[in-house]
Amino acid sequence: MSLSASEPDYAIHTHPLMAGVHVAPYPYAHRYSWSPDDTLAWCLGEPEYLFKTRTAPEDTAALLVEPVLGEGGQVVPPPGFLTALRDVCDRHRILLVLDEVLTGFGRTGRFFALEHSDVRPDVIVMAKAIASGLPLSALATREDLAARWPRRSPTSTFEANPLACAAAVATLEVIRDAGLLENARRRGARLMQALCELQSEHDVIADVRGLGLMVGVECRAVVGLGTAGDIALSLIRRCRDHGLLLRTCGPDERVISWMPPLVVRDVEIDRAVDIFGEALAGLPAGARHRQGVTNDADEWASRAPESQGNRAHRAAEAVLPGPPRSATTPTSCLSPARSSVRPLGPSPSSPRHAGILTPGGGDADATKPLGRSCGPVAIGRGARDGRPVAASRLPIGTRRRRSWSRALGPLRAGPRPPASWPGAQSRRCRGRSPL
Repeated sequence: MSLSASEPDYAIHTHPLMAGVHVAPYPYAHRYSWSPDDTLAWCLGEPEYLFKTRTAPEDTAALLVEPVLGEGGQVVPPPGFLTALRDVCDRHRILLVLDEVLTGFGRTGRFFALEHSDVRPDVIVMAKAIASGLPLSALATREDLAARWPRRSPTSTFEANPLACAAAVATLEVIRDAGLLENARRRGARLMQALCELQSEHDVIADVRGLGLMVGVECRAVVGLGTAGDIALSLIRRCRDHGLLLRTCGPDERVISWMPPLVVRDVEIDRAVDIFGEALAGLPAGARHRQGVTNDADEWASRAPESQGNRAHRAAEAVLPGPPRSATTPTSCLSPARSSVRPLGPSPSSPRHAGILTPGGGDADATKPLGRSCGPVAIGRGARDGRPVAASRLPIGTRRRRSWSRALGPLRAGPRPPASWPGAQSRRCRGRSPL
């Protein structure tokens, strides 16, 4: 729970959490309305900023990161992100831990998503697809690291379950013998091309991105239809009524997640895209014309006071600087002139773009150390730096102060204090007791 940053709701009423966990932003270029290069440069500077302000490198045990941000909105990082993190870890002698729980075992067209970056981590976390749905997880590490572990550590009552292990062996054989990696690459390319064509026809689609059979379609707000999350929910309900099951993810649930099984065929891809296209066509006319579309960054700014994630950003103990403003449009399948309404969103130095330096909310899946819009997580070797106040506690404290104020109301309206009491004649104290 302490390592997850999926949603604050998961961690409500579960504090205190483990100390020594600090979260840096993930290079989500479309979210910030920056170019991929600017986004990458800024995000790569945030771990170093944490080392100077929150946790010293010698007190940091590891950096955890997803090769592709899954629950955060199917975000594919710019090229060079994982390689640069590898350099950071090598420079400070810190372990690099990759979370392949969602991306592993062929989901992105490679056996592991790390193969797209040609990076070698120190530890890989695996689960979910490893046993085709049976409960099983695994941890892979370098041989020299495994040799340092004490005997019987780590251990679990349910480790090496025979049925789950047999399912894992069968799963690996099918992935190898049935050519599912190649199938994921080919079907994924077909799906991406079809969704990009729909994006060119429907302005309600802000971005299409993904690797292999892990694709995200991000919606944008439309005047008269509600927020991007409302539109995404409306679309998946329309698709469900016609036999296509999709789900949402990302901040404000604005991203529609496409993760077909690795055995999917062309005919099934085409049918699914047709159903999705019919759902888009069923939206009111304003969703298909440019004049009804709002700028994505404007919507992020307008929803900031309501969003729990933004409350966590505002509660962060430091506001981190952003990269210089750029006129480059958000990444998209379309050309820059077609895909953007306005060249820039909110200022990069806004608190909404600051790294969350407090232990945030968590994913219900304890095997998934990351989520939503969070990037590398620095795990301290100890609790020397102390645990900052969690953002989710701030509204509770506010309400507590207000309740005390109401409880003290009768006392404050008590007899007039003596004139000799200091300040008794001031306007604020007139007619009130010293309490």
